[in-house]
Amino acid sequence: MSTERWEIDSSHSSLQFSVRHLVIAKVRGAFARWSGTVEVPDGDFSKATVTVTIDASSIETGVADRDGHLKSPDFSTSRSILNCVSSASASSHDLAMRSMSSAICSCG
Repeated sequence: MSTERWEIDSSHSSLQFSVRHLVIAKVRGAFARWSGTVEVPDGDFSKATVTVTIDASSIETGVADRDGHLKSPDFSTSRSILNCVSSASASSHDLAMRSMSSAICSCG
């Protein structure tokens, strides 16, 4: 039993998000600093897992005041790290930030 492991090249990839705000608008953004790996046991991609570690302080939404609030203790600490682990067959994943946890969906 062997597992192949690849590092995700964050210089050629991006980690973006979109969330609903007040039901009428979507806020889009990205994280500038993150890393990830893909592990495939026995060459079977149906059993693959993806692990992503995100530096929460690198959040960018394009609005300086909002970014400042998202980086504040209301949402995170300066050392906050977000982790997401998913399997190839999962369509949504749990992402925890501070004491809040939310299901997130893969969109491509």
